[in-house]
Amino acid sequence: MQCSYPKAKRNNTITYSFSFTVKFFFSLLVFLLMSSCEDFLERDPLDQITTANFYQTPENAIAGVNAAYTPLYLLYQESRMWTFDFMGDDADKAGGGPGDRAFVTQLISFEFQTNNEVLYDIWRFGYRGVYYANVAIEKISGDDIEMDDQLRERLLGESYYLRGLYHFFLVRIFGDIPLYTAVPDPNDLHVSRTPKELVYQQIIEDLELAGSKLHAIPLSNEKGRATKGSAYGMLARVHLTLENWQECIDACNEVHDIGYHILMPDYKDLFNRISNENNPESLFEIQFKYDEVARYGGSGNMIPEFIAPRYGSRFANSGWGWGGATQAYIDLFDAEDLRKPVILLSPGDSVQMPNGNYWVYDPDNIQGLEHNPTNTYFRKLFDYGYIDNVTGMMMNSSINHYIQRYTDVVLMHAEALNELGNQSQALDYLNQIRERAFGNSNHNYSNLSQDEIREAIFIERRIEFVMEQNRWYDIVRKGPDIAEQILHAAGKESFDKNIHLIFPIPQREIDLNPNLLPQNPGYD
Repeated sequence: MQCSYPKAKRNNTITYSFSFTVKFFFSLLVFLLMSSCEDFLERDPLDQITTANFYQTPENAIAGVNAAYTPLYLLYQESRMWTFDFMGDDADKAGGGPGDRAFVTQLISFEFQTNNEVLYDIWRFGYRGVYYANVAIEKISGDDIEMDDQLRERLLGESYYLRGLYHFFLVRIFGDIPLYTAVPDPNDLHVSRTPKELVYQQIIEDLELAGSKLHAIPLSNEKGRATKGSAYGMLARVHLTLENWQECIDACNEVHDIGYHILMPDYKDLFNRISNENNPESLFEIQFKYDEVARYGGSGNMIPEFIAPRYGSRFANSGWGWGGATQAYIDLFDAEDLRKPVILLSPGDSVQMPNGNYWVYDPDNIQGLEHNPTNTYFRKLFDYGYIDNVTGMMMNSSINHYIQRYTDVVLMHAEALNELGNQSQALDYLNQIRERAFGNSNHNYSNLSQDEIREAIFIERRIEFVMEQNRWYDIVRKGPDIAEQILHAAGKESFDKNIHLIFPIPQREIDLNPNLLPQNPGYD
């Protein structure tokens, strides 16, 4: 039995843990996450907790919504969503070379098949999130739970936000997809794909509804949950994707008007992550949690281990060396740009260790540099404040991962204004980012044409958001011809503009549900 999304309802069974901390959602659903997918689908309920009898109290409702957050952790823990950073022109996979997780190499070189593991994981975990969100919406909207109206509204807002977010992930990657706005009928699981225009319409409705229900300012004891800024920030990104310029501006203004979100004064503050997580610039981030028992595959963030220089980051077996910066990306930086030493680790750079000593990056002590021609890595994703004393690795970091920052709202606002012909105000927003980047106004833009502003924003987004899962989608938004120019210039000659702007429906899903046909063009 395959673990397709509709079959997750087979026994109407969801098992929950009831603990709640700041790192709330990764300590939940321990049984569901740690046992195999097949076991979960085929076994009888161990404790007879079902969706029919579980939702009885406010605590049950909170736990049910927490369940809808958990697939985000699965999507971002290692090489799923952030594989798309390597598909652009900023980063080479590097690591151990083409054979190191060959299914990733195939994807980023555009030589993949319909059974690619990354794409399958995105599909199944994305729809797992949609399913949990729909269960929460159905149960919390009913009259079975006596609870405070404000709590009910907030939990519904979070659920609508998450349902919209998961569908947005999926539609941008796969195009026409099944659209689920309710828990599916177990007797009617072979659903068809919905035109992407209708999917986007539903995503917009979900995010608008979420924005109307959520708290404007994160609750001090519940940081990590979606807020009004999360909803309207993502709504702005949806409208940007669709080139709905005025609607994008309107959503950006909703975020500005909250009055809470700001640009952190210093770019490096964004990546002092343990002491500065869930800061006012963050619109939404994944709450990773160190797990001293499950050191590999637990609830920690594995990206710092993937991204650190290979087999030389303090310990012999620490660092897997993924994510070498391309020369084209390095060359974007002005010498006075304060972001460069925060973003990049170059030969000779030093990093302070928890014991106060400094580790100096010496390429002579690093393996795998034949796969990283620039000898440069992305420092902003490291976690040198954590080390596992047993494994000597960083694969279980508690560092969070940004889904969206207020910087995105500022730059989206600038882009939408520029497209509507308001160049002066667009420059005002763009220069907010420039002033932080350089610490003064000496590098502000002025007297640029619409085309020049468009290109300046495109470059600024590239510098600012590297390895934060934005670049691929920004390239796609440029259209087939420009995308082809960019990717071919980056050496990705197999990229076909008529095929690769969206990806194939996973073959195992089509095998389970032939109604997902036709396959996306070019993948037959």
